[in-house]
This record gives sequence, structure tokens and C-alpha cells, in this order.
Amino acid sequence: MTYMISGGGARSGVLSMSPAPAPGRILIASLLGATLVGMRKMQKVPLLRDDGQIETIVVLDVSPAPDRGPA
Repeated sequence: MTYMISGGGARSGVLSMSPAPAPGRILIASLLGATLVGMRKMQKVPLLRDDGQIETIVVLDVSPAPDRGPA
């Protein structure tokens, strides 16, 4: 998923249900992750920040997560 917050630069990551943060992963349990769940390309919504501020997030692109192979 590639997204932009309030006109900042484009960022990307994979939504993850993992309990621990990791590079390139967006935790669904975070405010950012919870906001991104179910969003579509070019959708724009308010994003509540940890400090209480509200910014705008826009999804620039959505692609399937890379296949990790057999578990």
C-alpha cells in the first residue's frame, strides 16, 4: 500500500496483524493501520494522530502483499 499523509511524501508498507512492529509493516492495531484497512486507491479520509491532531491521508496505490511461500 502506498499512501501520503497531509501532503508529505509518499510512503509505503504492508498491512500486518503482527503484534510487533517491523520495517515496511503497518500494524493494523495502530491508528494508521486501522484507518487504512479497507481503503481504495485515491480514497482520502481524516487520520487521527496519537497526539490528537487530525490530518488527511490519501491512498495512492494498493497492491497485494508479496507471497511468502508455504508456512
